[in-house]
Amino acid sequence: MESVKDFLRKLKAVTLLQMAKRNYTYKELSIRLNLDIPTLNRYVNRQILPTSKRAQKIIQALQNLLNPSIEIVKCLFSESVEELPEADKIFTSHPELAMWIISEIFDRVSRKSFDSILTVEGGGYLFASCISAIMGKRVVLARKRKPHGSNYIFETYYPHTLLKAGVFNPDFQRNLFLPRYLIRRKDRVILMDDVIWTGETMRALFKMATRVGMNVNYGIVIAVWSKDVFETLQKDLAIPIDYLIPLYKYRKYNKILEVQEG
Repeated sequence: MESVKDFLRKLKAVTLLQMAKRNYTYKELSIRLNLDIPTLNRYVNRQILPTSKRAQKIIQALQNLLNPSIEIVKCLFSESVEELPEADKIFTSHPELAMWIISEIFDRVSRKSFDSILTVEGGGYLFASCISAIMGKRVVLARKRKPHGSNYIFETYYPHTLLKAGVFNPDFQRNLFLPRYLIRRKDRVILMDDVIWTGETMRALFKMATRVGMNVNYGIVIAVWSKDVFETLQKDLAIPIDYLIPLYKYRKYNKILEVQEG
């Protein structure tokens, strides 16, 4: 019987083929992968999926040829932004990149023991929902707007707004709201968000969860803007946090990143 991991491996192989097709012809890929062109065409168009064994060979052959991280950074900063981009635009413009992210997140969280995923409205929620559906785990969604009624808890935080390239306004106060019906005390919780810019959102999620008795033991995000901010956050929360893409290594793709050190 095919496992979820095997199925996602097949989708990851197809995703890498779709990325490769942007820069290589079917003939070039056929030679490199030792596969006939009609079969490659059917993979790229998702008419069929490769076997698990073939999927692994495709991944091994293409992962050193491609750099999905660069493609994701280009996607995030494809427009001149006056505010920080969120990862939901990956779904609307390049769903194959979203599939790569989902498979990478799954590889990491599938080794963790947890009951629910705590996230916040925005790009992180989309990816958390996908992982939730795949693994059968609850999503606990913190909202940015006050819900109806009074049966909720909230946490004040400072989501630094972008003033200009690499300069943030630290005086902008907001609240995150968590409906009480979503709270299950002693739940083993992982935190999930799209991008760590200043770490304030992750801190707020962590504080809310621990305040109501949830056990937060891990966090994961798609990207990190500053290595120093990330290391400070991980030290302050005292939990392991993973990320897929170091934005601080890709400063040339957007002016927002140009002033970042490290």
